[in-house]
Amino acid sequence: MRRHVLFRVKAIKTTPTGLDSEYSNVASASTNVCNTAPTVIAGDKTFSEGTATTYTASWSDPDAGQSHTCTIDFGDGTGPQAGTVPGQPSTSGTCEATHTYLDGLNSYTITVIVSDGTASGSDTATATVSNVAPTATFNAPSEVNEGSNIALSLTGPFDPST
Repeated sequence: MRRHVLFRVKAIKTTPTGLDSEYSNVASASTNVCNTAPTVIAGDKTFSEGTATTYTASWSDPDAGQSHTCTIDFGDGTGPQAGTVPGQPSTSGTCEATHTYLDGLNSYTITVIVSDGTASGSDTATATVSNVAPTATFNAPSEVNEGSNIALSLTGPFDPST
């Protein structure tokens, strides 16, 4: 953005009767107003495999009146996804998105990028994905005679990993 600034200079001259002053437009200059990139703070987070979890990063931008967008790359090969940036325009806020890591135990690098339409800022964090134990229910008779055979069945097996 380019702005033109006009300076008003007061010139003082001496006359036989004393000092006399007058204003005149004697100087002008142009200056560039620079846009500052947003500052992003992405914090480390632990995720449970197979569970949709919301990740939130914060950002600030000293340039008032701008609307911001963001993307979050969760580092697992699914690619960047658009995040939500509530309360626009603003000079600070959050970027959030929900993600499901399919398998743990693992670590990934999360990359958050916030843009004000002209400049972008970014930060990285570590996602630690925990392994979740599989679950299941055994079905068996409630009473059994000693020495008798019983039939067991497994129902509702669930393993959140792929």
